[in-house]
Amino acid sequence: MKELPIYPYIRPEEMDRPRRDPHPVAVVGAGLTGLTLALDLVRRGIPVVVLDDDNTVGVRGLASRGMVWAQRTLDIFDRLGMADAVVGKGVRWNVGRVLCRDMAVASFTLQDQPDMRHNGFVNLQQYYLEAFLVDALMREPLAELRWLNRVAGIEAQAGGPATLQVETPDGAYACRAQWVVACDGAKSAVRGMLGLSPRVYDQTEDRWIIIDIVLRDTTWPEERWTWLDARSNHGRAVWRHKMADDTWRLDFQLRPDEDPAAAATDAAMRQRVWDLLGERVEFDIAWHGVWAYRHECLDSLRHGNVLFAGDSAHLVAPFGARGGNGGIQDADNLGWKLALLLQGRAGDALLDSYSLERKHAAMENIRQARRSSRFVYPGAARSAALWRDAIIALAPRHEVAARMINTGRLCMPAVYPASALARGPHALA
Repeated sequence: MKELPIYPYIRPEEMDRPRRDPHPVAVVGAGLTGLTLALDLVRRGIPVVVLDDDNTVGVRGLASRGMVWAQRTLDIFDRLGMADAVVGKGVRWNVGRVLCRDMAVASFTLQDQPDMRHNGFVNLQQYYLEAFLVDALMREPLAELRWLNRVAGIEAQAGGPATLQVETPDGAYACRAQWVVACDGAKSAVRGMLGLSPRVYDQTEDRWIIIDIVLRDTTWPEERWTWLDARSNHGRAVWRHKMADDTWRLDFQLRPDEDPAAAATDAAMRQRVWDLLGERVEFDIAWHGVWAYRHECLDSLRHGNVLFAGDSAHLVAPFGARGGNGGIQDADNLGWKLALLLQGRAGDALLDSYSLERKHAAMENIRQARRSSRFVYPGAARSAALWRDAIIALAPRHEVAARMINTGRLCMPAVYPASALARGPHALA
């Protein structure tokens, strides 16, 4: 994908004639979570309108963003009929390796999962997944994608439809919906309009720079490699993954005193990559971006007839590929419940189980990601650093120590607590 697709703006029907009945579901945000939920719902016979303030997929150009897709996510995409496209375009991998100070200390190979249709992980830039989802929705008569439709206000009332104030190139209009699902990202406008703020569990000044490079002539294996205390990166961590189109995702942890703007110059990025490679090879920079992480979650993912999913509901550091995968699994949990409710086969108390279960999963993701972040860089915590160094020293000779290396626990199921659907804990991804 050399350029992101541009989708056409179509004048909404409400601008010319009021709609008698509200939409069953309005999804705000045509990102990964919103598109997955919309496709799930229309496949269950529920009409959906998707509102997005942009007219393309992805953000900030060809940014890879989420790019490691877990077995459970591939299983969901298989049910939605798009797993073959993801696997066919992406890069499958089963082996991960960990190096410390450039010495190999541990590796792992993913085991077959008999209850999953797909083994291992697939790496694919997020904009590809979103484009596949849009293509599938455009073939669905029950799906309506409204590009360049920015939600500027919301009125949610108990026992009645919500009204969204939407701005378009042709002016503003009101869009009514029985249920609104906010999938509008970490800076959720819907969340702000309702006066809701997520609980922040921690945030860090630790910064990383992503450098996506196109490197065609290389003998690098298609494996996940993690460097701890990499000499080529001033003693800081590095991740390396291969994606589609001969593109490699490189994440470099910045030094505490390093200026992110200076690190993002073309000369600095190229030198950092050459230091890692050990030679001055030719490559193109497809995209770059500096990021820091924080952990946060709404106290409840349901507020009347407005629900939150994906980054608008919870944020987690990317250790272990828990962000995009978690949003897709939110959609998988919510889709069938909304469908049963709208079909008159369940009461709306069923949606409380969505909030309880997916908040629980989000908090588990946050706990796991925090443990990984502390292992990758314990910072000033001397006891944590000593513990980590002891594990790394033992890992090459002792399997039990190798299993304790935590650079991102992958594909761990969440064990849901008791809810309206179950009397006791039950394991679901």
